[in-house]
Amino acid sequence: MLKKFLLFSLFFSFGLIRFANLSGRMPFAWDQARDIKAVSEMIQTHRPKLIGPVVRGEGGFLLGSLYYYFLLPGQLLTHGQPLALAVTSILIFLIFVLSLYFFLSHIETSFVALGVSSLFGFSWYFVGFSQISWNAALILPYVLGIYWLFQWWTPATQSKALPLSGFFWGLAWQVHPSLFFLVPLLWLFKLRHPSIKTLSLTLAGLVFAMAPLIIFDFRHHFLNTRLFLKFFHQSSPHHLSLSFLLYPLLFKFILTLSFWIFGIPNFWLGLGLSSLLVLSFIIYRHHPLVRFSWWLLITNLLGLFLLHDLNFAEYYFLPSALASVYLIVKLIDLLSPKLSYLLLIGILFINITRYQFSTLPYSLKTKQAVVININQKAHQADVFYQLPLGRTFGFDYLFHQLGFILDPQSSLKIYLQENGQPLPQPSHQHYLETIHVFNYQLSFFVVE
Repeated sequence: MLKKFLLFSLFFSFGLIRFANLSGRMPFAWDQARDIKAVSEMIQTHRPKLIGPVVRGEGGFLLGSLYYYFLLPGQLLTHGQPLALAVTSILIFLIFVLSLYFFLSHIETSFVALGVSSLFGFSWYFVGFSQISWNAALILPYVLGIYWLFQWWTPATQSKALPLSGFFWGLAWQVHPSLFFLVPLLWLFKLRHPSIKTLSLTLAGLVFAMAPLIIFDFRHHFLNTRLFLKFFHQSSPHHLSLSFLLYPLLFKFILTLSFWIFGIPNFWLGLGLSSLLVLSFIIYRHHPLVRFSWWLLITNLLGLFLLHDLNFAEYYFLPSALASVYLIVKLIDLLSPKLSYLLLIGILFINITRYQFSTLPYSLKTKQAVVININQKAHQADVFYQLPLGRTFGFDYLFHQLGFILDPQSSLKIYLQENGQPLPQPSHQHYLETIHVFNYQLSFFVVE
């Protein structure tokens, strides 16, 4: 009974640190504005979406729309409230951590199960990550699904596991490109003399999971296929040397590893953690899950290396996050129980000291406050955004939600800037006032 209470308290804490001042800590920018608009269109038109986000901005290929359907219940229940986006993302993450604990508790020691779950639950990096609503929120649950499939797949279950793996591979094209290589890796470990029937079912699972994308491609003359091929052709300048690509890639991973574990992107901490990964593999090299975790990590790095492009964001390493945390905690488990728990508590303490619950400059709360203040002054105006690139996204949706009319022909002109910026000097406009809302300044002018 005491153990259940402690576990409940632990997982309650995971949620509490994420939901505290959520509107002031969640971003509401490009990804969120795009997704809420897409889901709103689905609700208003009663038409499903076949395609989802574009990979790495304009010119990239299209992923599936799976994440939109995760957002749909929250948007229906709250009538389109942006806060529901982050709530959905957090719930996905909490379900992932809870599932991770139960998965590991059946195959590992209680320390490994608790340690891995706690690191994901309290990690400063993953607290912030879970508050961002975007399709990358599905990466970690997907990887856990691959781990579960690895454990379940035996010669006796292959006839069921292989078709399911085909379905999983199709889901990767719905979630994120960093996941494309995981199912082929699983096949290298598990596939043994499949029958024609099983292979046919595997293909059927793949096609079923990718059906929306396939339908879209047929309707649009294989547009997404062409975008996919163009994307990888353009991102593969073969003249780049091995060292030019490999060293920065490893450096970036080392910093990210430190970020995951300690909440600090420090090279030396990351290098020490990387050494622990290697040591864990050497010690446990005959352990099936450890060996799979190591190769999953290598596969993730190789996949990014094959892109021949170093400008990817750090979340492209996420497919190897579970493997990395698992390998490190399993190595710590070799120590005495008292020392293992002291070390784990120390790592968690470092993360907890970095928590900040104050309102962030470009959060949903600050943008809502700006829109509310403008709506109190007028119900129709021409608004000019003079903000850094990407910071303007989300305002139009919030204006629309309040019923505010954005009218380019309105005589009232409002200039939205960051605090401290020089006031605009528009010609033939009379200055009225400037008000400050959080880190924004709003300057009101009227056409003379």
